Amino acid sequence: MKKTAGVGGRTDYAAIFNRNFNVVALINLFTMISYYLIFVISTPYAISRFHTTPNVAGLTAASSSSAVWRGVSSPATSSLFSAAARCFSAALSCI
Repeated sequence: MKKTAGVGGRTDYAAIFNRNFNVVALINLFTMISYYLIFVISTPYAISRFHTTPNVAGLTAASSSSAVWRGVSSPATSSLFSAAARCFSAALSCI
């Protein structure tokens, strides 16, 4: 991508990497780090605390982290899908 002047004299990079992009990128970074840390921390904890095999501890880490991920992403996803469903039903009612 060339550094050409865009709207208001801003470069293309400045138009892409604005404040909103940086905030969303940091939120996604911290969310993925915490999602990964659930695997890394809960597996050895399950092995030492509950005296399980590594297979069972890994399965527990995978299921618990996916449950956390569903809890984090579900509110945003459900509102997005409900808005899309309302839009789709309104479009169908016009036919």
